[in-house]
Amino acid sequence: MHKNKYILFVLIVMSFTILVSCSSNLEGITDTSERKIGKQIEKIVEGIPYAQERAEEWRENLKLNYINAVFIGKESINSGKGKITYYFYEENAKKNLDCSAEVYIDMNKNGITQFSSQYGTGKELIGSSNLLDTKEWTKDIDEVFKIAEGEIGVNTIEKYDNPKIVLRCTEKFWEYALFSNSDAAHEDWLVIVNPITGEVIRKVDKTKID
Repeated sequence: MHKNKYILFVLIVMSFTILVSCSSNLEGITDTSERKIGKQIEKIVEGIPYAQERAEEWRENLKLNYINAVFIGKESINSGKGKITYYFYEENAKKNLDCSAEVYIDMNKNGITQFSSQYGTGKELIGSSNLLDTKEWTKDIDEVFKIAEGEIGVNTIEKYDNPKIVLRCTEKFWEYALFSNSDAAHEDWLVIVNPITGEVIRKVDKTKID
């Protein structure tokens, strides 16, 4: 009788241990420790190898699929140094769940300032495993800034006290979004540029849209 109770107790403990282990394996992480990069990052593409290396420390099969860069204030905009977020994704990572990860690089601090990751369904993560191929890009921050400013006028930025520019980067187009201030929810201007050819695909003055 006692032997049966002991066996039952052992089985319960083992089951609990397995459940905890599986649960911990499916937990994402947030790491806010800073890591210096041994090179001055001046272009979005220059940060990719460092972001990829950090992401692969967590999971080896993560693919870069999106990049976002933010420049707040005239000093950040004029210097072309902002904060870049590199987004990674993997389908069917574990137990029919996908996973995603973000690596944050601060160009002014010249280092990785945060890493975060999570598991979930494709619907929850709203991601894609499509690889972002940057090999054909010939334009980067400086060039896209100049192209966009040529479309909207350099004086447009100067009239704002604390402007913000967001670059949303996909393989075939970059969205240059100009906000009137750092807290603005919607951009005043949107210029879409092909990072391969430099062609302006679309320009929208949203201040004139009701």
